[in-house]
Amino acid sequence: MVSKAERQLRQTHKEFIAAVEANDVGRIRSLFRDNPSFDRDKATGAMFIPVTGGHLETTRCLLEFGADPARGASWRYFRQQEHPRDRLLDMLKLLGEFGCDFQTHKSSAILR
Repeated sequence: MVSKAERQLRQTHKEFIAAVEANDVGRIRSLFRDNPSFDRDKATGAMFIPVTGGHLETTRCLLEFGADPARGASWRYFRQQEHPRDRLLDMLKLLGEFGCDFQTHKSSAILR
């Protein structure tokens, strides 16, 4: 049987993903502020959503909450989308601001 706390945590996670998908930065900030269990891993795990969509503001929000800009394969997904070159450059600049090292193996996939 699932506890009330576990149900609440699952519901909050669903709300978080919905907010990321909707690019609702205000709601994302509210969820992080109101849920101490939200951490760097939660932000990192959702990064592929705004990165793939080219949504800079939502990406910045997750980075501000500690998302690791170099973890995962999501940058390849961004590159594979049909984004204008200036959007790609803006995303690269944003990721670089938060410490993404484009010379490392994991991060360099976007540049290929």
